[in-house]
Amino acid sequence: GDGDFQRFQRMSTEVTCCQAMLTPENACGEIDRVLSTLLIQRKPGYLQLPADVAKMVVQPPVNVITPSLHSVQPTQLETLRVVLTDKVRRSKRVALLADFLAWRFGARPVLQAWMDEYPLPHACLMMGKGLFDETNPGFVGLYSGAASSPRVLHAIEEADLVFCAGVKFI
Repeated sequence: GDGDFQRFQRMSTEVTCCQAMLTPENACGEIDRVLSTLLIQRKPGYLQLPADVAKMVVQPPVNVITPSLHSVQPTQLETLRVVLTDKVRRSKRVALLADFLAWRFGARPVLQAWMDEYPLPHACLMMGKGLFDETNPGFVGLYSGAASSPRVLHAIEEADLVFCAGVKFI
């Protein structure tokens, strides 16, 4: 209650991908911008709605929110397939390491189906726990660097090729 009405918006910049302070003039456009951005980036957004703006009349948007996603060309996919096939053929030990972003972007069913069909040694990081069926024969456990069990360390760190899905290295 110190009169600084921007405090929460400033604070939110550390934990959100986009923010907006709504006014009657910008409300519809800014709401759509923030929603589009968080749909694309799959991260939180922040909308500040002052009490005096909440009941004001605004012009509704004319367009439906349609975030533009980057499309992948078939030639790019084919090039990737050829490169990855070559890398897999030249590798004696292949593993998969996955984390929470695979879940956030909806890749869980695809990864699980892949591991069911081709049971590579696979592990997840702590935030990705539950991403895989842990009774699957290829699941080796949680990867936590040097704190990992010897089985997990061996599977991930001694692999010639590790596919990372949804892992964010900081």
